[in-house]
Amino acid sequence: MVAVRKTAKTSVKKIAKQNKVAEISLEERHRMVAEAAYYKAKERNFATGDPKSDWLMAEMEIDAYLNKSKQQSSRVSV
Repeated sequence: MVAVRKTAKTSVKKIAKQNKVAEISLEERHRMVAEAAYYKAKERNFATGDPKSDWLMAEMEIDAYLNKSKQQSSRVSV
């Protein structure tokens, strides 16, 4: 069986898309960030790197995606 390697950016989008509402709980956001940070570490085979950096990058990416989703959902088409 061949494992499919996901890029961290793709993983962030997948994680964020799983949550289809613009407003989420802090617990859900935390779970999304944790999962995205995990994929970042996995992408580098859990080798050299900084877990704090993975977390901060994941937070920025998840927050940017959620803000974009919130803006899109607040637009009302007439």
